[in-house]
Amino acid sequence: MSTSLYGRLRSAVEELPGALKGPALNDVAELEGHGVVDAESLIRVVRSVSEPDHLRAIGAWAVGVLREAAMAPHLEEVIQRAETPEALLWEATKALCRLGRGVEIFRRLLLDGPTVQARKASAYALGCLVDQEATAGLCRVLDSSTEESSVRGQAAEALGYLGDHSAYSHLIEAASDPSAEVRYWAVFALGQLGDHRAEPLLDRLRKEDSGQLQGWGTVAEEAARALEALRGSA
Repeated sequence: MSTSLYGRLRSAVEELPGALKGPALNDVAELEGHGVVDAESLIRVVRSVSEPDHLRAIGAWAVGVLREAAMAPHLEEVIQRAETPEALLWEATKALCRLGRGVEIFRRLLLDGPTVQARKASAYALGCLVDQEATAGLCRVLDSSTEESSVRGQAAEALGYLGDHSAYSHLIEAASDPSAEVRYWAVFALGQLGDHRAEPLLDRLRKEDSGQLQGWGTVAEEAARALEALRGSA
């Protein structure tokens, strides 16, 4: 990797928290060992279906860390491919979020992405990018009776970050959804929204909802946090 590109990437990695720095430096070394010497070879790795999936994902991560805006169109192309591996899809999505790019593509993929992961990643990105124009699309996904729960839950989380009060009724409805994942993120979003009308529902869920989202906790626990956030905003 050229001194300029490698030096920039290494400097960026050095600023990461200690627990992340070691693995990130290993990733940088793997790119260098694979012959990535400049921006052109970096994006070639990301785009090439003949390269190992994990290496392509590392390459997409590097684009985001370097904030190489000129590479954004290549990442936008990658996330639209139905055959894009999941790890690469997510790293390319996160890189585009770092670059502040891809909003219009994410809006489209949210509704008609070729895979569940593409739609879920798009919901994540729209929340990350705080795209206020995405509220209607995210509510449509959240309300869907046919979309996967993981996508609907991600849509609810994104709505929490957007803070658009027009989503309130959709989130209230989702807080009673059969899916614990959807309920959990709807509750989270209601806490972020700051609308005190949600307090009675959140208080009931705090006492009664034992549904659990693996890796995150119970709906009741999230309802308690949301209720605390609302009461703290009074």
